[in-house]
Amino acid sequence: MKPFLRLAIAAVSVSLAFAQVPGKIVCKTGYVKFFSKTPMEDISAETNSSIAIFEPETGKLRVRIPISSFTFPNHLMQEHFNENYLESDKFPISQFEGTATAIDWTKVNAGSVENVTITGTMEIHGVKKNYAVPGTFRKLPDGQFQGEAKFSIHIADHDIKVPAIVFKNIAENVDVTLRLQGVPETKVTYADVAPMITQRCARCHIDGKTTPKLGGFDNLSAHAEKAYAEMNDGSMPRGGPHSSPEELARLHNWIQQGKLK
Repeated sequence: MKPFLRLAIAAVSVSLAFAQVPGKIVCKTGYVKFFSKTPMEDISAETNSSIAIFEPETGKLRVRIPISSFTFPNHLMQEHFNENYLESDKFPISQFEGTATAIDWTKVNAGSVENVTITGTMEIHGVKKNYAVPGTFRKLPDGQFQGEAKFSIHIADHDIKVPAIVFKNIAENVDVTLRLQGVPETKVTYADVAPMITQRCARCHIDGKTTPKLGGFDNLSAHAEKAYAEMNDGSMPRGGPHSSPEELARLHNWIQQGKLK
């Protein structure tokens, strides 16, 4: 497990592809990969469960990453990652909220690269830290946009404990790649999210005796944030099947839009 601890300081590479400029862009299936090259072995972990919301007009960017969704080639490595270091049972989500430098998107030509700075807060292991990240945006010929950025995350800044016996074996950085593709946000109503709740939650939270109850507009509205959080980190539904990224994005959009009937 010593090589795994080389996740000490992370150099993060972000790649974003957005379908259009107007309104919010919802990135439903975010791919994130950790990679660390060490003398003993290469360490990698990946997930396809990130969700991001980007607002081109304001530059606001929000990214959520369920920690327990990362998979490693080595099961023991994955177990230590979740239980001993990131403590995903206590801190199930890592997230970034920030704003990119304002860009007049109507003047961005296909193929051109725009330099931006993304400033915001990264939360890992329950600890938030401010970052200012240089990056670029590129407009593609088909109208989509790509964005890239890199920055470092120091383990001590996020209160991740490292046993003294292995402290000297920690590498200084690990590459993390994040790729997000999205489509413009559309209006979401209760009718759009109800089938997913029925499919995933009916056995316990609608037909069964488990609380909170999620059947009907009023019940789901009252507990939507909790339901989303537990679906997003994989703790619900117990026994699966877990919600797809598309379902989670739809539920997230419904909550953000004010839980429309």
